[in-house]
Amino acid sequence: MTSEELLECLRKGAEGLLIPSEQDHPLVARRFDVTEPSAASIHTLVEAPADAPVAVESVEAFFEPLLVTPEEGGASAKQRPAYELLLRLLQHELEGSKVYRVGATDIDVLVLGRHADGAWLGLQTKLVET
Repeated sequence: MTSEELLECLRKGAEGLLIPSEQDHPLVARRFDVTEPSAASIHTLVEAPADAPVAVESVEAFFEPLLVTPEEGGASAKQRPAYELLLRLLQHELEGSKVYRVGATDIDVLVLGRHADGAWLGLQTKLVET
């Protein structure tokens, strides 16, 4: 799959999905203009101050709360397959996929990895945690 085809799959897979937090925000598929993720490049991508904290986690850890049953606080049975598809795409089509969380209360979230052609692709959203 080319990077453009993958980006389109991510766009379609994320369509209509919200990431729950104190304020729900959509997932947006995008190409990231970086050569290699670093604290500085991540700050630039989200237009955050250079001293904003950056936390890194696995894509599995990010999606885990969405994949539990609705009774356990996860996504609805209707949305769960879409989150599972996005996770599989990120795991299998991108190398080194990671989640970068920038900020402490209003958190910019980048989920990105490198495609075989060198392009950095993934998802972007926001979280609000007080």
